[in-house]
Amino acid sequence: MLLSRCTRSIEEVSAVAAAELRTRRLVRTWLFAALGLVLILGSHALVALEHARYFYGGVFVDVYTPRFSISWLGAVWLWLFLVAAVFLAFDTRPRDLRERVAGVLDSRPVSNGTLLCGRLVGLVLTAWLPLVAALALIQLFGVVGEAVHAASGDGEPMIAWMLAVPIEPVSLAAFLSIDALPALAFTVAIVLFLAASMRNRLLTVVVALSLIGLHVVLLGMLPVYLLPAASLVASHAEFGSDIVPRFADWQVFLQRASMLLFAGGFLAFAAAAHPRRDDGSFVRRIGVGGVLMLVGALGVVTVAMDGVGDLRQRDQWLAVHESLETNALADVERISGTVRIDPGRALELDLELQVRPADVALERLVFSFNPGLTVAEVAIDGGDAPFRHEHGVLTVALAEPLATGTEATLSLRAAGVPDPDFAHLDSAVDWRRLNSANPLLLLGTDAAIFESEYVALPPDLHWLPVVGSNVEDSAQGLDFHHVDLAVEVPEDWLVAGPGRRQETGVQSRFRFAPEGPLPGVGLFAAAFERRAVEVAGVEFELLVGAQHLRNVDLLAGAEDAIVEWLGERLDGAERFGLSYPYGGFSVVEVPGRFRSYAGGWRLDTALFPPGVMLLRETGLPLARLEHMLHSPNYSFGRGGDKKTRKAGVLRMVTGWTPTGGTHHHAVHNLISFQTGATGPGSAVVDLICRRLVSRLVWQERLIVGGKEISSGDFSAHRFDMRSRWGLGFGPLIDRRLGGPSPRAQLVTSNRPPVWEAAEHSALMGIEDSGLDRRLAVDVMSLVGGALEDSIVRALRSAPTGELMGELVRRHRGGHFDLEDLLRLGKELETDIPSVAVDWLTTPGMPGFLFSEVSVVRLSDDDQGQPQYQLLVHVRNDEPTPGLVSLGMPRGRSGYAEGDVIPIPARSSVEIGRVLEAPPREVWLRPHLSLNRTQARLTIDNADPGTVVDRLPFYGARPSEWRPPVDDSIIVDDLDPGFSVRSVVPERRWFRRRAPSDDAVLDQGLPEFEIPTPGWTRQELPTGHGKYRRTAARVWKGEGELFATFAAVLPSEGRWRLDYHVPDLGRLSPFMFVFAGPRDSLGNYDIKVVANGETTVVEFDADEAVKGWNKLGEFDLEAGEVRVQVSDLTTGEIVVADAIRWTPVAGDS
Repeated sequence: MLLSRCTRSIEEVSAVAAAELRTRRLVRTWLFAALGLVLILGSHALVALEHARYFYGGVFVDVYTPRFSISWLGAVWLWLFLVAAVFLAFDTRPRDLRERVAGVLDSRPVSNGTLLCGRLVGLVLTAWLPLVAALALIQLFGVVGEAVHAASGDGEPMIAWMLAVPIEPVSLAAFLSIDALPALAFTVAIVLFLAASMRNRLLTVVVALSLIGLHVVLLGMLPVYLLPAASLVASHAEFGSDIVPRFADWQVFLQRASMLLFAGGFLAFAAAAHPRRDDGSFVRRIGVGGVLMLVGALGVVTVAMDGVGDLRQRDQWLAVHESLETNALADVERISGTVRIDPGRALELDLELQVRPADVALERLVFSFNPGLTVAEVAIDGGDAPFRHEHGVLTVALAEPLATGTEATLSLRAAGVPDPDFAHLDSAVDWRRLNSANPLLLLGTDAAIFESEYVALPPDLHWLPVVGSNVEDSAQGLDFHHVDLAVEVPEDWLVAGPGRRQETGVQSRFRFAPEGPLPGVGLFAAAFERRAVEVAGVEFELLVGAQHLRNVDLLAGAEDAIVEWLGERLDGAERFGLSYPYGGFSVVEVPGRFRSYAGGWRLDTALFPPGVMLLRETGLPLARLEHMLHSPNYSFGRGGDKKTRKAGVLRMVTGWTPTGGTHHHAVHNLISFQTGATGPGSAVVDLICRRLVSRLVWQERLIVGGKEISSGDFSAHRFDMRSRWGLGFGPLIDRRLGGPSPRAQLVTSNRPPVWEAAEHSALMGIEDSGLDRRLAVDVMSLVGGALEDSIVRALRSAPTGELMGELVRRHRGGHFDLEDLLRLGKELETDIPSVAVDWLTTPGMPGFLFSEVSVVRLSDDDQGQPQYQLLVHVRNDEPTPGLVSLGMPRGRSGYAEGDVIPIPARSSVEIGRVLEAPPREVWLRPHLSLNRTQARLTIDNADPGTVVDRLPFYGARPSEWRPPVDDSIIVDDLDPGFSVRSVVPERRWFRRRAPSDDAVLDQGLPEFEIPTPGWTRQELPTGHGKYRRTAARVWKGEGELFATFAAVLPSEGRWRLDYHVPDLGRLSPFMFVFAGPRDSLGNYDIKVVANGETTVVEFDADEAVKGWNKLGEFDLEAGEVRVQVSDLTTGEIVVADAIRWTPVAGDS
């Protein structure tokens, strides 16, 4: 009986659904289907095209892989089809009346519930099938495009191949099934309820669209830990993966079941409110609907509370570890034993730890040990020892105190699945509390992976016991120890770890026993494909998934060039005494959702555990390098052969990535993993030593936009771009189809707010200075970079390398502090400059003023070669000592910079150079100063035919020079007398955008960046200024935006007005910007306002000289006078740099 009723109900629902599918004949159905098809195919193709064409250090290619586009585009695609479902379902009853079938339906013995259920099924299929078709076309185009590209044979990228990329199938299947169908059913059920209860079609549409919009707003505001309860897409704010594809977890299934229960509840309400009468009970339908809604709400609340519970658990762990007493700790000398990995099921440990007291006798041993692992047994020197393992703290009681100078062996057996939430407890930023638009999520969220296809056990997971608490402690420092571990993995799996992997003679059992000490162990295991070479006695291996061998094969043939390049670096490090200590180095692919940054206050990279470099699958493994390989826009070395280009491509894509994966971080193995600084300022000292070694080994620099970007200086803080609301994964939709993340490689420490903080901060103790953590990291990077550069330039490379090598040799496996480093420098006669020590320990910066450059012809030298004497005076006008150097172009495209010259506080020096020819340009480079950037000096060339009889002078000598003082009054764009009016009237906002909320301000003005609207400030080495050289600029407008230079004239009389025009085409000695139509200045709109009168001044900026230009002479009274410059110009740019009032001779 029940079975027959169910069968009949299914048949009735199917019949109604089939009838409802007639909506496919409606014009709006085809309109929405076509619109959805265009938007889905177009957005996916746009992502694919940008991914294929650009790789040079771009975040877009490193994370926004079109294969995983469901992660950041899926929600938007689904919202589009939810809107379509609203317009398909809002007028079902009026459509029946219009088509004269309402009477027939009303006479049928079908309940309202069955009728509405059938309609829901039909409408859901009508909206769902075009979505399926669009994504099926993407898959088809992708497969065909790859096949055609492979068949072409030459590897030249074709536009069809660049546009067509298939989507990862598991995430696609999840999207089309458990994401799209429940969401569409829920939306259609709400619309049917609204249509049945409101009877007004317009009101039904407005309310339904408002609810969708409310969901969009809510999702953009919610923190990530609550997303599983609200998101319609399983992979929202999470990367898909080929290595560990994830269909859905229990939270997703429960939330989708809740959505279907909500849909059933709204259908029951709709059946009760429907104008069609049947024999169903109104009260019973309301009751059934209420019960379904209540059960659905319980499911959503359960998912939300699971996220809250995880957060509270981490907070509890953190509180316990922060309160842990760490004064008396052990020092682990060696860890040995066996590690058995049963992927997805259990990690088994059978370990022995050799420990000794660090400073004082110990009554107990305290370790941080992952709470996901259950400790079965602990023994000390063979005897059972009482222990307690709670909240990730393993405490072992000792029968007798362990005296200093003695050792004990701790044996431990444990098993379980490590809890990834235990990693990075003290992270300055918790991604779980951010919204889904924060680009920090682009760096991954999973701190560890323990699944059947892949296992990643990074050191920060504390899957091996770690002395002390799971929080950063500068006083304690890292615990360096030796390891000898046997690792068992499944058959056909490989495992990467610290150093060279050794065969044991037992299948799938490997040994890691590197010679050098290390601060932690990371293991990464899967069924990898392996490629390996040996360079200078070090085995380099590449381990990637079998599905990601395309680029490995593409770059085949570059082995010799890479071996030569690596050999040169290893040999160079060896000469400094910085030999690689682990015997082997593994480059290992990890899933894209693996978290690539560490915890603590700095958020450093986590992609370089000892002996390993981790490649996120969203980067090099899935990058499409064909365009770079064949493009003439990239040059790699002097050779043009394929092998040279392939090696150049590989070095570039692994060397200039902004997401923490650059190979420059491998220098951790040469110094940071051998010894470490402790005490106040330890993070700063470690950073400087690491940067010194990186510069000595890699010998590479990257300059973008005139600013040097340190490739090995990474902090995830730079991706933490807060916004109260955002749409899509990261900023792709609301910002990337323009946003900050794709230019995150330019978000460096060389920014105005960082300079402003650095001017008043001492580097030592910066972590406790009260500065915002991100700002503190950037200050440390900025000043640390200047220290690194000044030390290398003052000591030269060889002595600096000797200093670093000896530091490692003496303190390997231990610690040092700043005093140890300075003492070692004195002993080796490679003293670190006192100026650098001052920068470390005291706040403040020098500020340099300089004269014109004098160049005169001297008598020829003994070989008859011409000689020219260059002289320039430089004054440090601040109470902090500093360093400067002079640079000049050499040859057609070269640039030579001289030795650094120390200048004491409040003093001047005269710098001399002897040249073979008069210089074209002279640049002054101030190292960490209030000047901030290099300045191009004005050259006063004497008559080349006049020979001056004087001895040549090369070097620096004390000088009494001071800047000349005259009666001129100068107002610069950085002076208090300068102001701008950048507020555009509201009536104009639809024509001119306001600056973005996340714009970087430089003393009140946004930092210049195309196409920032309004007045902005740009650093220009040819601009005017006491220390800094900047200018304000604005794009062409209609005279609504003004810059005002206000000055107070001390006396009445005739005054001359000059206007300073900088050279916009020169940003640094290395960078020219070639002028085009967009760079024209044109005729400016300038007014002089004084004595209650306004005078218009004509000025053709295109015809002006670079420097001071006379605007005219004016008879003025004493008091304030204002010069106003508007954005009205016949050109494209208005530049407001500086004005100068000078009394005309004979007037007072």
